[in-house]
Amino acid sequence: IVYVYDLVKNIVAPGERAFVSPEIQKMVDSVLDKRFPKDWRNDQEFIDNIRAAFRKKNFSTYSGKYFPDYYAAYYLPNNLYKIQLMFLELFRLGKISFSEKKIRVLDIGTAVGTTAWALYDFYDILTNVLCLYGLQEEQLPVLEIDGVEKYQSNIDFFSLIINQMQDADKGSKVIINVPSKGDVLKGGLDKINLKKYDVVFASNIISEFPSLKKQTAFAEKVVDDLKKKASFVLIETAFLKDTRSLKKIQYALSKKSGIHVISPCGKINGFTNRCTDCHSYRRENLNVPETMKLFLHQVDDSDENEKLKWSYAIFSKQSITHQLKLNGYSDLNAIAGNGKEDTVSIEVEIVSGKIWSKKNKDHYYLRVCDQSEDEEQFLLKVPKYFELPRYHFGDVFEIENATIEPMEWNWPKSIRLAVFIDPRTTIVENKSELLEPKGLVGFKNIEESNINYFLKRFFGFKEFNEGQFDILKKVLGNEDVLGILATGGGKSLTYQLPALLKPGISIIVSPLKSLMDDQVNGIKNRFGFDFVDRIHSGMSIQEKEAVFQRFKNGRLKILYVAPERLMQKSFQQELLRLIEKGININYFPIDEAHCISEWGHDFRPAYARLKERQEALPHVDGSRPSIIALTATASQKVQEDVLEQLNMNEKDDLIHNIIDRKELSLEVLPMRLDVENNQ
Repeated sequence: IVYVYDLVKNIVAPGERAFVSPEIQKMVDSVLDKRFPKDWRNDQEFIDNIRAAFRKKNFSTYSGKYFPDYYAAYYLPNNLYKIQLMFLELFRLGKISFSEKKIRVLDIGTAVGTTAWALYDFYDILTNVLCLYGLQEEQLPVLEIDGVEKYQSNIDFFSLIINQMQDADKGSKVIINVPSKGDVLKGGLDKINLKKYDVVFASNIISEFPSLKKQTAFAEKVVDDLKKKASFVLIETAFLKDTRSLKKIQYALSKKSGIHVISPCGKINGFTNRCTDCHSYRRENLNVPETMKLFLHQVDDSDENEKLKWSYAIFSKQSITHQLKLNGYSDLNAIAGNGKEDTVSIEVEIVSGKIWSKKNKDHYYLRVCDQSEDEEQFLLKVPKYFELPRYHFGDVFEIENATIEPMEWNWPKSIRLAVFIDPRTTIVENKSELLEPKGLVGFKNIEESNINYFLKRFFGFKEFNEGQFDILKKVLGNEDVLGILATGGGKSLTYQLPALLKPGISIIVSPLKSLMDDQVNGIKNRFGFDFVDRIHSGMSIQEKEAVFQRFKNGRLKILYVAPERLMQKSFQQELLRLIEKGININYFPIDEAHCISEWGHDFRPAYARLKERQEALPHVDGSRPSIIALTATASQKVQEDVLEQLNMNEKDDLIHNIIDRKELSLEVLPMRLDVENNQ
């Protein structure tokens, strides 16, 4: 479960940044181009008029001529990842199982089909991930998706995307049915048998009910009508009114016999009246697709744009046992009452993303809760360079030796104290994260067509250059390789793509600061990935510390370092700590590998010890990170020396593919020399 969860989440949102599936975006764009006027992308007035008409916060706009189109262009990319994360959460909680013959899903308030397309894409990812492990699509259950939608215009748009999907589909196990027409506020669910569904989604719908009483009655009826093992996922916006309504429903249903709130919160002390006044919501980052950018007032392409903000609750008739070993530290309410500013130890749920304050730019803040307070009084205060352990929204942190500080906060005014994390003395542990040392499991079924799927999804390329797949096949099987590819042949992709396909970190050895900077900036700017960084002597102490903190807490997937840094004992110890924490060091790429050889023109003594450093990184199954040695410059003698130094052999481990660069030519012309005139 952990491996599949991590792998799928990593592909949906590499480096914690959501990417819209290029195939889904292509289908939506095709429908938009057919329905909108010709050359609409260059008609700014047309785009501005649509944006102005449909960004009004009232339901009268739903029946407008181009509302489905605007929704598909602007809101669908915002919501795909939310649905996929919720489906993954159900998988992580054991509420859905891929050993079943069929999983049935109902989407209440289908709109243009966000849930259907999110799960279609999810299954596409899952199929390709499982193929890498040697499992076939036939072993997956059929996923059937029904829906109910109020507006015929949305259903019509939904049907157009289905047509696009069917044209492109090569045999998916996802069955998407056209939604039935029905108004949930007027008995639209009465004729639907909810007991046949394993999961029911309702997104951004409770705001349409006229009162909290009716909102709660709707949610309670859905859960009551489900079978025991099924789940009801209620998703809302991060707006104050919508989040508060959702939290009030969550609190009310938590008090009902036979109904359980299984995610995201309530793991420490259940639910209290404070929940009804809560404004906690989840934040994630989005790589904004081009069509969505057209409708944005302001385009934010930053790594932490937090375009995705939402609140949610998952209900079931069947409870989930949270196997947390709590130490019984003082609760927040007791600490707030004693009036002292001493060192404390607490256990709290993390119920927000990073919050930044204009008054204090050296720290970031997080909302915390242990269900002991009548009103929110505390925030977690963290130095901006310090990265906390990886966590999911709602995870429980054990924090030891923190300091309580008084503070002023604009809203809510009830916040008056900060739990300050001092990296020198405070110990922070995620009690919810299932982290344990893992072996380096090699993929068993590495087919080029399968890897092409990930190549296109991540990088937008349709096929590999010569030699790339041959190197990748060995790398993905956890084998060492020396790859010799021409400059421009795509050497970096042969370690960047494998790094994306597994949870954990790859340590890339690179000899030059400028080369590291170019690689990092290239992958960030071109593909929008935020999981890659470097540490070198040209950076300030603060910059290096910030990167190092992200590295220590497993928030990076690719880290570039000079070979000399790998010789430092402190860095070696950090690598071993990561492995002990369950964060694998998957790959050990060596760029400019000719530097290993004494016969090479760029010999570096530290390069000659890299095999020793790789062998010093054993995982629990005795395996070591795969060495991916790459160069475009290697004479026969250098090749032989590099192979010997890395304990490889030419027959099995060398892939030599200097491609024919047809755009380059070399010609030798005889010239006459006039010695007397030096011409």
